[in-house]
Amino acid sequence: MCAKRPRPTAIFIDDIAVITDEHWCDAGRQLLEAVSERPAVTCVPVEHHARRAASRDAGLRIVSYSWIRPTSGAGPSTVEPLPTGSDLTEPPPHTFGGRLDPWHDGALSFVAAGSGIVTGSRSVNAPPVYDPGGTVATIDRLIGDRPALVRTALACAGRRGDVLACVVCADGDDNLAVVLERARFQRVVEVWTWG
Repeated sequence: MCAKRPRPTAIFIDDIAVITDEHWCDAGRQLLEAVSERPAVTCVPVEHHARRAASRDAGLRIVSYSWIRPTSGAGPSTVEPLPTGSDLTEPPPHTFGGRLDPWHDGALSFVAAGSGIVTGSRSVNAPPVYDPGGTVATIDRLIGDRPALVRTALACAGRRGDVLACVVCADGDDNLAVVLERARFQRVVEVWTWG
């Protein structure tokens, strides 16, 4: 079983399931191999070892990770709005409905004096199964002094009422992964893509 949800940048293949984990090595792999739409992405919980193995065996590859932690609400806050039309790097792929619009009303996007740029989502509700007890900020770009930007983003998200921050980290961006680990984020989801 799986559900296909069109997104602006790729088809999101969601709700992939087999009867028991033992079926990921055969029926699950075949289900993954049967997906023909391109580009397509799916997300797999880090702790779902059988599904991760089936994804690898079916020829999928990891393109990014979602890291989460509670916001702090305290810390540096000298930020200015992100100027419209700023030249930004392409964000890593994720499954949150296409590219996040850094200029959307309510987006967590700013320039932090001396540190760099953060772009992220407006406050959103998590699906009920993941509900952290409040809204979530998804951050898809940290351009500049990443440790400082992470601290500032956590503070800004907390002050606006978000209880959780989710940072999207591209596969291979070891620098950001280390920064997030040191800031007590947890890597919880992998985004996989078909060729």
